[in-house]
Amino acid sequence: SAGQRRDVLRFRRAAIGCLVAAVVLVPVYRARNERWVQLAELSERVLRTVAADAARQASGHIVLVDAPDERFNLSAAFGNLFPEALALRVGSGWTGEIVTSPDDASRPASLTYRLSAGTIEHYAGDRPD
Repeated sequence: SAGQRRDVLRFRRAAIGCLVAAVVLVPVYRARNERWVQLAELSERVLRTVAADAARQASGHIVLVDAPDERFNLSAAFGNLFPEALALRVGSGWTGEIVTSPDDASRPASLTYRLSAGTIEHYAGDRPD
């Protein structure tokens, strides 16, 4: 308000310039945030799929086989927080891990999924279900 009282015209021009800049930069902000939106959508799809299947059992271990060559992969979506996400979404009786190969799992899995072309699918041995 002090700036407006000092020079009304200058204040008006500065305010209009700031508003125009904010509107012009919307596409830049959207492009910058697209990566995070894609990762959030991937993690939500994974948790929704896992929760639906895990509801049939009281507890177990879930293994996610990642596709490290894909731009949006499980490691980028969850980092080290997949076990915590499982506990919140599915229940404390469930544990889980993200691996690059089913052979890398620390223990036998009750449910195994793999990431393929941005979608999560059941994984059984060398062939998907």
